[in-house]
Amino acid sequence: MAYSDSKNPRGRFWEYTSDEELFDDILHTFPKISTGEKVTNTLSVIFPTDRDYQRAARTSVLTVIATIMLIVIGFNIFCLVVTPEKLVKDEITAITSDYYENYFYNKVLDNNSLSTDNADFNASAMEKILKNYTNRGFASISLRQLLLSDDQKHIAATEHLEKYCNLDRSNIKIYPEAPYNRQNYHVEYSYSCKF
Repeated sequence: MAYSDSKNPRGRFWEYTSDEELFDDILHTFPKISTGEKVTNTLSVIFPTDRDYQRAARTSVLTVIATIMLIVIGFNIFCLVVTPEKLVKDEITAITSDYYENYFYNKVLDNNSLSTDNADFNASAMEKILKNYTNRGFASISLRQLLLSDDQKHIAATEHLEKYCNLDRSNIKIYPEAPYNRQNYHVEYSYSCKF
């Protein structure tokens, strides 16, 4: 018998021994279904047809294609924005800033016996010292010297920069600017790189 005396279906389609038992249970559960078309529509919810599988497969394939296209477009945009040239120049700029602001500026203070105790005296003394270099700048320094300075603080960048630049021919030249603080300077870069 397809359904129990309480007229409730078994509930799981694999518990039926034949398709006819399942069909009888469905008809008993949904007594208002009288035409074959409605029965077919009801059965397609329970047992998807080939058309339903095709529609689901088509949707899945289109989703995968759209995702792949978005990934490719995103990668191309990333490659256009983040080029090796930009990465190298940004890295050299960061190393140069650290060199001047945290190492070279302190060396100028130390070499001129200026202490950090009297800030007003130091500011006026630094202005006198650095003013001489405003137009001519400090001596050029090669990238190799830059990487080896400050107890080889940036030596790890050597391998990456050597892939793109000649470290001995690429130079920087720093020009201090008024009011001659650590952050007041501009840099001229002379690259001997593959870009």
